[in-house]
Amino acid sequence: MSTVDRPERKILPPLVAGQRLDQPTFHERYAAMPPHTRAELVGGVVYMPSPLGYEHGELYDRVATVLTTYRRRVPGLSGAGNATTKFPLSGEVQPDRQLRILPEYGGRSRIVGGFVVGPPELIVEVARSIWPDA
Repeated sequence: MSTVDRPERKILPPLVAGQRLDQPTFHERYAAMPPHTRAELVGGVVYMPSPLGYEHGELYDRVATVLTTYRRRVPGLSGAGNATTKFPLSGEVQPDRQLRILPEYGGRSRIVGGFVVGPPELIVEVARSIWPDA
């Protein structure tokens, strides 16, 4: 019989809405979650949004059109939709849209390991609040 040393697999606890985590711990647990899991870390708190409906998609499309048109006309800008954006220690969000000023034009964010690191100049989150009738 052959013996092979195998590294012990690290089993991470799942993310839970409302948990308080630092950004590195959140990212490690998020990467271990099942595919299609959506979660964000805002101010050190885990948020797990519900599925998106048609109305959200329609508004997202309008925002994307406006920002893409603007970006194409202004030099030194880069834009993305649903791109993970890491903030030191307390945040990792995936905003609906964002615009960045490129570093060579004075922007503060960078692309590191395929992720935006640091604050983009504009983040847009499409949301709708329904207020009960008074």
